[in-house]
Amino acid sequence: MIHWITYGAAQCALAVWLLALGTGAQAGTDCPGGTVSVEGAGADLAGRVCTIAADFRATFAACGLEPIKTVTVRVADVVDPETPNCAARFNCDTGALTILSPQALALVSEIDTPFATIPADTLFDSLLWHELVHGLLHENAPDPVSRVSHEYLAHAVQIRALPADIRETFLTETPVEQPATASINMMVLRFVPAYFAAASWEYFARQDDICAATHQVIDGRTPFLEY
Repeated sequence: MIHWITYGAAQCALAVWLLALGTGAQAGTDCPGGTVSVEGAGADLAGRVCTIAADFRATFAACGLEPIKTVTVRVADVVDPETPNCAARFNCDTGALTILSPQALALVSEIDTPFATIPADTLFDSLLWHELVHGLLHENAPDPVSRVSHEYLAHAVQIRALPADIRETFLTETPVEQPATASINMMVLRFVPAYFAAASWEYFARQDDICAATHQVIDGRTPFLEY
């Protein structure tokens, strides 16, 4: 089962939880532009990470926003030895984004949720978008963003990053009762994370565009309850 919760002493160090199984380390790669580096990944996977990071930057640059300045993406066997179910984590204070490899995610065999409908390679890519959103909010919000709004936008952008057919399958497996805002809270996130993700997407998709949705979060105008 997948659990999506805040992690660490700093509220911006956020995590996604799975069974942690992994692969060996690879040499480091610097992405074009010098703001993102990749550790522990082969050339093909590092290239994919660089492409996603560039797409992420371009997407939000169109909104007048800058991602966190320097990011080191570490593809690891285990994200945190003390929490062996952690699959991805971004520490916004250090710019360290640690994530399980697609091969590690593919070895997770007991996920009885709609997330199991997402192929491992696609899940890896979407988790990068999810974690980078946390850094984006940390970098651009003048005041701290609430935990639930952080997770709402990260999950919504993660679902947005899925190919249309995979997204549709995920959403079909997770029908959301209206209004979606009633399900965007930390209790739902803790106990039914797939439903939280689907509800986040439903609310996000009703906004004018990704820029409007992101600025709504940054400006503190989301209608979610913090519980």
